[in-house]
Amino acid sequence: MAREEKKKNNEKKEESFEKESEILRKQIEELESKIEKLENIAKASNEQVLLLQNELNLLRQQHKKELQEKEEKAVAQLIKDLLVVLDNFERALNHMKGEEACKQVVIGVEMIFKEMKRLLNKYGLEELNLQKFDPNYCEAVSTIEREDIEEGEKIIEVLQKGYKFRGKLLRPAKVIVAIKKAKEK
Repeated sequence: MAREEKKKNNEKKEESFEKESEILRKQIEELESKIEKLENIAKASNEQVLLLQNELNLLRQQHKKELQEKEEKAVAQLIKDLLVVLDNFERALNHMKGEEACKQVVIGVEMIFKEMKRLLNKYGLEELNLQKFDPNYCEAVSTIEREDIEEGEKIIEVLQKGYKFRGKLLRPAKVIVAIKKAKEK
């Protein structure tokens, strides 16, 4: 009898163990399912974070580029405004060079003119040096017909110099252009 009771106890323990094992298996499956869902949520969150970081980096780059463009426009406008002063210095120099009494003034004005031109060049100003008329860089104020012109249009006088700023046209040159005289019939 003791054996039978032991056997029954063992069977009850086995049944109890199987029931507990089944309950634990179900709990493990539920936990694994929850873990999988949480992993998917974490993965989606990480992807969102990466997308937001990329978007933020793009916005930073765009903002930086916009700031650089605004700065360049502001500097270009300042230089363009200073060109009037540069032109006036050059005109003053051209009118004073012949007068003996003004030699010291001419020397002083020349020094100011050269220094201003050097500073403007340092910040990206380039003077246009054109021989032939180019409508992309010149504005023809008038034309003169000449027979000695072979082909195209030649600049014979620059009334106002043209300039580029950092490779872009800042102000076109105002010029007088010689064109080939039309043959009379």
